[in-house]
Amino acid sequence: MIMNQSIIRNIVGIIGNVISCGLFLSPILLVITINSIGIAFELFYLTVFLIYAARQGRKLVIQTKSVEFMPFTLSLASFLNGVCWTSYGFLPFDINLLVPNGLGTLFGLAQLVLYACYFKSTSNKDARAEVELPV
Repeated sequence: MIMNQSIIRNIVGIIGNVISCGLFLSPILLVITINSIGIAFELFYLTVFLIYAARQGRKLVIQTKSVEFMPFTLSLASFLNGVCWTSYGFLPFDINLLVPNGLGTLFGLAQLVLYACYFKSTSNKDARAEVELPV
């Protein structure tokens, strides 16, 4: 059986395409493994956060209208971190940076607004109590 040039060209092209697809898809096992481990860590983190987060502390801020249980520096640092990463996401316009950090900025701003609203109603207790040591 004699093969002409176009049949040989098609066979070599098909073999080349199969090899190219194999090379293109070769890192997929590594990507799936890394993403699965990342999802497992994230689910573990969220579980720990939801179990051990101080629900009463968050609830007390709204119920008592007092920011005694909400540290200002944490809220400010969260807001500034969100602003920095959101502005960094605008440089190359990376939507993967803009969406989560934009939401973080908005939530940080909401915490600061909540702190500003309830700051006056918090009684300033004297943190420097006299401590007597036995002699």
